[in-house]
Formats: sequence, structure tokens, C-alpha cells
Amino acid sequence: MFLGVAEPGSLTRTALYCVGIAFLGGAIIAPILIFLNERFATELRASGPGLSWNIGFVLGGTMPTFVSMVSSSPAQIPMVLAIFAAGLSVIYLIGSVVIPETQGNFK
Repeated sequence: MFLGVAEPGSLTRTALYCVGIAFLGGAIIAPILIFLNERFATELRASGPGLSWNIGFVLGGTMPTFVSMVSSSPAQIPMVLAIFAAGLSVIYLIGSVVIPETQGNFK
């Protein structure tokens, strides 16, 4: 979808691609906020998710630096980025299995 935006073409097609990317981005982020709110007690529901969210941005913001440090040439950057993304996906999947269900356990 990103490559479609980069190609020259009609303004309508570019606008549709941008709307699609914005919708998919919102669809991915919305459940994360609900999940984070359920992780913390009622007293911490404002600061707990906020701190978690900002730590995620700090770690995600450093990823380009680590990818550049590990890559020995610019041609290796896509492969190293894919390896880092796969590693983070495995960590997230393990976390989603380990974290207990909160249904019916509201405090």
C-alpha cells in the first residue's frame, strides 16, 4: 500500500491509499489502548498506560539507531530491520500468552 502512494498517478488514487493507511493504523492502535487500560488497577489507569505507551515510543524510537549500528552497509538495512521486527514480534507474542485474562477481574 505504501508503494502505491509513492507512484505518480491520480490524486484520487493517492487519497484513497492515504485513507486506507490511516484506517489500518487506527485499527491497529485502538485495541492496544483498551488492553493497556485493563492491565492496571483503577487508581493507576491514567498513569500506567501513559507510562507504558511512552516507554514503547522510547524503545521504538531507538530501533533505527540499532538497525543502523548492526548493518554493515545500506543494502543490509532491510534484512536487519526484518530480523529486528521478527524478534520483537516473538517477544510480543510470548507476552500475550503469558499475560492473564482480565475478564471478570475488574477492581
